[in-house]
Amino acid sequence: QLRILIRMGAFRFTGKTKKELLWEIHRVLGSQKKTKPAHELFEIKKRDYKLPELHHNVYDDALDEIEILGFPLCSPFTLLKEKPTTDLNVQQLLDQVGKYISIVGCYVVHKVTRTIKGDNMAFGTFLDVNGYFFDTTHFPNVFDEFPFTGKGCYKIEGKIVEEFGFPSIEVTGMKKLVYMER
Repeated sequence: QLRILIRMGAFRFTGKTKKELLWEIHRVLGSQKKTKPAHELFEIKKRDYKLPELHHNVYDDALDEIEILGFPLCSPFTLLKEKPTTDLNVQQLLDQVGKYISIVGCYVVHKVTRTIKGDNMAFGTFLDVNGYFFDTTHFPNVFDEFPFTGKGCYKIEGKIVEEFGFPSIEVTGMKKLVYMER
């Protein structure tokens, strides 16, 4: 539990980095439970170790948050390995009705359903870079060729359609984008 708290930044008030704190608790607690203190035959001198400089960046924090919480506390778009080539956002979608576009979205959820013929299709919900929701429709041929592959950011290509004044995207292609590595 102490390791989780350190990795989530709960002890940043100490002025020490996460890595320094993790090394300290490993030195103090060790890797095994100590249920019985042992008496040593000879006196053992306590050694003070000096850690080398441990590098740390915001991506380390975000990757720890994703591993522990399932999502980063920062914008997932800042973690992408390559900057997206498109800057289209939800506010611009109504101006693009009938056109084929490319947009980057952070996956929220999708629902798989069946067509009248029994083929699988899906409806997806994503967030754009400004935090606005947009919906996608994945017809059977696209759903099979470009599947959802978990949480993260996707580059979505498709045609903008409008229904009741609300735009959505009929997907023609979709690719999950890669996050930076540690």
